[in-house]
Amino acid sequence: MSNSTIAASSSSEIWTVSFIHALGQGFDVRRGFDVWMYLAYSCFVISYFLNNILYIRALIAFGSFWFIMWAFLAPGMGVQIDTLLFNTAYVVINIYQIIRLLKKKMPPKFSELEQTCYDRDFRDVFSPNEFKMLLNKGRLEYLSQNESQICKVGQSFKEIVYVAHINDGFCVELRDSNNNFVSNVHAGSWIGIEEYAIREDYLKNPILNKAIKNGEYELIWEISAHIKEHDKRGSKGQDLNREDDYIQKMIVHPTKSHINMTDYVFLRKRSEGCIIYKFTIENLEKLYNDRDILFVFKNGLQTLWLSYCTSYIISQNQRQAEYYKQVKDRDDNK
Repeated sequence: MSNSTIAASSSSEIWTVSFIHALGQGFDVRRGFDVWMYLAYSCFVISYFLNNILYIRALIAFGSFWFIMWAFLAPGMGVQIDTLLFNTAYVVINIYQIIRLLKKKMPPKFSELEQTCYDRDFRDVFSPNEFKMLLNKGRLEYLSQNESQICKVGQSFKEIVYVAHINDGFCVELRDSNNNFVSNVHAGSWIGIEEYAIREDYLKNPILNKAIKNGEYELIWEISAHIKEHDKRGSKGQDLNREDDYIQKMIVHPTKSHINMTDYVFLRKRSEGCIIYKFTIENLEKLYNDRDILFVFKNGLQTLWLSYCTSYIISQNQRQAEYYKQVKDRDDNK
């Protein structure tokens, strides 16, 4: 046997003995801190079987916490700085995300109007938090002037309108492109669903899609919506409003015996007209493109709109049937 072969054999034996010795020491050390490792890995393994993101983040945070304990308390070893720093960062990140998730689950505070709208129109479709998120993407407007315009035939179609509330003595009137009366809408109605559906259909055509996105074409309203005072109010109703405004001003300034009405030309009571929310197409698309709420909002809104359109068509058919019945009865009586 050559000297080189003997040297190689001796070196191999020395390495093997050293490895076995180190492995034995490793087993002695692990007996002292296996509990922390097992707890950490158990949390990670359990998290793989869960679908709830809140529980997953909580288990990851606990697992990282047990690794931090191991970094401090492992016997026979110094503090593991790298393990400590990385797992502290994991704990902080996951706790922050858990707080965000819990905030989303907390019931939001609704105003009286918002609560009424939710109970009447949205309870079966959205959770309170989803409804609040939808409202935050809309723009609230008070329209109190007679003949106030909500939308007009020929204008650019950029938003969908939700009629949240209509005060007594007022109505929202729809007219077609020929200015013919279509119908009065009630609180809880949507205006612009047909235009939005047509827009979605147009965008499926690659040529139209490109032309619309490049600004060569735009979708327009094919219906007009205005606020109308009921005829029974007429000029008397307006006079009563002015008298009521005068009374309110006397209450605000009881020390004044004579009040100049022109002092308050920039004020109008919010007990008139209607309250609407306007949802721009841009904001709705942002909701649709949010990975966390894509299916919730798109499917929820489409379900809501389909239900509204169905009920609207049924009511219109009933009104038409009643009209034809009245005409027939009148002709029969002649």
